[in-house]
Amino acid sequence: MDILRQPTDTYVTYLKRIVNYVTAGIIDYSTMGNCLLGEQNNYSSENLRKAYYVLKVIIDKLDNDVSVTESAILTEIEKQKEELFKEIVKNQDKQREIRNDLRKMARYENLEQVLSDKLKSVQPKCIVRNIDYNPNEDTEASLLISDIHYGIVFKNAVNEYNCQVAESRLNMLLDKTIRYCKKNKVCKLNVEILGDLVSGIIHVGNRVAQEEDIISQIIAVSSLLTSFINTLSVHIPNVNVYCVFGNHARVIPSKQDSLNCENFERLIYKYISMGVSKCVSVHTANEADFLTYNACGKRILLTHGDKDTISNSVEHYTNILGYKPDEIHMGHYHSYQCCDNSNSDIIVNGSVVGTDDYALSIRKHTKPCQILRVYDKDAATYKLELG
Repeated sequence: MDILRQPTDTYVTYLKRIVNYVTAGIIDYSTMGNCLLGEQNNYSSENLRKAYYVLKVIIDKLDNDVSVTESAILTEIEKQKEELFKEIVKNQDKQREIRNDLRKMARYENLEQVLSDKLKSVQPKCIVRNIDYNPNEDTEASLLISDIHYGIVFKNAVNEYNCQVAESRLNMLLDKTIRYCKKNKVCKLNVEILGDLVSGIIHVGNRVAQEEDIISQIIAVSSLLTSFINTLSVHIPNVNVYCVFGNHARVIPSKQDSLNCENFERLIYKYISMGVSKCVSVHTANEADFLTYNACGKRILLTHGDKDTISNSVEHYTNILGYKPDEIHMGHYHSYQCCDNSNSDIIVNGSVVGTDDYALSIRKHTKPCQILRVYDKDAATYKLELG
């Protein structure tokens, strides 16, 4: 018999044991009072007897209300431990996501600093003009440039691509653009840079197939496009540049978590704006992922195209702008298309990269090309094939 309270005893457990001892005749009422009240036991045996009957009823009610066993307590403890573990894992996952985002932003800021340091040595070119034709003041042209995917490398049954091929195709595009601008006596050329200039980091396959890291991709393609635009401005009287963001250069691979402005192409466009001739104006999309401008009285909208299709783009941008664009120019699909949709011309650019391994695996094949659109009294479209 143990009438002393043990360290593991709750007061209720001890109370029940002592009252049960009285019921069994093991101890008397005075002993019960000493055990339960200690120094506070100033009651007579008769008072304690009455208290016993009250306590006995209370204990029976407690037993009827809840039965707490050691097994139940352990089960509840395990349940609480599981819930605590879940919360710890959730918090760890959240912290991991935060660290990953911070790591990406730190990488972006480091890249921005690297590019900024390089830009300090870049000065706007003093262009010596070589306009060897008489431009028609009423003639404009738009050159669509998109889907270069600089940095990716592959060789398949129908196409081969690497950094050298990319540069060669851009040089071919430059020569053809100048030739047709001269042929049509273009006075103003609008260079539309429609995104996906680098291979980027959004897919594992892209990272595996890359010939250069993202930093090298950005610096190289920035330099190539700046030189490209400066050469155009030598031969064409007026050159304007309009830039929108693609999806392959997102800082954060997840489309849902990424903002339009969190895009490595911002750095490319910054480089271009600082490196081109002073006579060239550069316009870049900011928070929005589209731009508009006028050419020969036509209202033209530019977008990369990853959020639109030919069938819904007119409706999308009419709702956004409050008016229907005369033309919508986009890239992204790597396949040249031109159609009239609800009295708006939809021009889908080809690509510089051409048919990659993924396109070939789904049995798609288009030759690399870019589009030059000439506006006079009528509009003419040149499909400039690059290989």
